[in-house]
Amino acid sequence: MTNSKIFTPKNQDDWMKPTQFLPYPRYVDLEIADTTTATLSVGSHLVENKNEKAGPLIGANYEISYGISSSIYGKSEEKHKENLISENQTFDFDEQQSFVQSKDFQEQLLKQVVSYYVSMNQGIQNDLNFENLDAAHKDTQALLQYTFDELRSYAETIEQSFQEFIMNTESLKVEGSDEPTVTFDLYTDNTLSVDLKTEEDKQEETLSNSSHNAIVTLQFDEDMEEWLVQSIDFETYAQEPNDWQQNRKFQLSEVNKVTWQEKKGKQADL
Repeated sequence: MTNSKIFTPKNQDDWMKPTQFLPYPRYVDLEIADTTTATLSVGSHLVENKNEKAGPLIGANYEISYGISSSIYGKSEEKHKENLISENQTFDFDEQQSFVQSKDFQEQLLKQVVSYYVSMNQGIQNDLNFENLDAAHKDTQALLQYTFDELRSYAETIEQSFQEFIMNTESLKVEGSDEPTVTFDLYTDNTLSVDLKTEEDKQEETLSNSSHNAIVTLQFDEDMEEWLVQSIDFETYAQEPNDWQQNRKFQLSEVNKVTWQEKKGKQADL
C-alpha cells in the first residue's frame, strides 16, 4: 500500500488514464544569520539550495550535512537526522552556540592573542613604539602606548618574555550580534619586569608582574573583518590549566624575550 504521507495519487478518478503516485515535495527551511551562508548535502549529493530553502526531496529520513560559512566565525560542519516523511523541517542554526564549541574558532581566537603579544614585544624592541601593534582594538593600542610612555620616564630596563598560552574552552562566551565580543579564561607564562631608576645611595627596585591568569576579551571588527583584543585583565583568581577539563594550547617554538634599556634605547633577544 502506498504511503499517503509520501505520495499523492494523480488521475485517480479518470478511468481513461492510469493512476500515478507522485511524491509530495519536501523541503528543509534554513534559518541562518545574514552573515552566514550554508550548503546542504545528502550523502555525497549536494542539495539544491535557493532562498534559504533546500529541496524538493522525497519524503524520507535523511542524514544531512550542513556546511556553514560565517564572515564572523569562520567555517563549520554539522550533521543532523531530518525526518521529512510527513512534513517539512526547519534547520535553525545558532551561530554562537555552534562556533563556541568549534576547535577552529577557538584556535583562531587564541592565535590572535599570541599575535598581540608577539607584536607587543616588537613594539618594546622598537623603542616602546606600538603603532604597528597587531590584532588589537585601537583603544587597546592607545592605552598600551600611554602606559609604556608613562613607564619610560621611570624605567631603566623593561623586559618581557613568554612562550605558552592556554585557553579554558569551557569559559568561552559570545555576546552581541553585528560586532560580537568573546571572553575566556587564559593562562600564560608571560612575565613583565621593570627596573626603576634609582639614586646612587638607594637599592635598585624592580616591578614585576607574576600573574599568569587573565580574562581575555576580543571584539569582532566589521571593517577589518577580524577579532581584535579589547582587553587582557590579570585581575582575576589563580587557576591551574591542569584542572581545566577542556582547553586549547599554543606554544611558540622558543621563548620570545625582549629587553628595552634606557641608555641604549632598545636591545632584543627574539
